Order: sequence, then structure tokens, then C-alpha cells
Amino acid sequence: MLIGFPNAERVPLNLTLMLQKEIDLFTTFRYTNTYPLGIDLLASGKFNTKALITDSYSLEETATALERARTSKKKA
Repeated sequence: MLIGFPNAERVPLNLTLMLQKEIDLFTTFRYTNTYPLGIDLLASGKFNTKALITDSYSLEETATALERARTSKKKA
């Protein structure tokens, strides 16, 4: 995730490496003080965010969660 603007007009990227490792590149223009508003909106409970969460894991299940993310296998 690239947030904001880089210091240079052009930034070299190794697209071959990105393709080989299936790296997704996302960008956003960061607006000042938007995170507190977003956190407050989510914490208010006014929005149904359950569809955004596919699985939940305990800390002890970290390896299982990472494997699920890597292989997209459904949780048993």
C-alpha cells in the first residue's frame, strides 16, 4: 500500500518480481485526520461490517490463519 506521494516524480518498480510473487500494489491519497473519523464510524455500530470479516483466529492459530490466507482454503 502506497500512501501519499513519493519524493520523486518517477519511481522504478521491478514488475517482473511483482508478477512472480503475485504482489498487489494499491495506492491512496491520504487525507489528514480521516483515520479517527473512520474508526469512530466503525465503532459506532451504525454499519454492518460482518460481511468484511471472513474468519477469526486466536493468536495460537496464527499458522492456520496464514495458511488459509496463502491457499484460500475454507476454515474447517
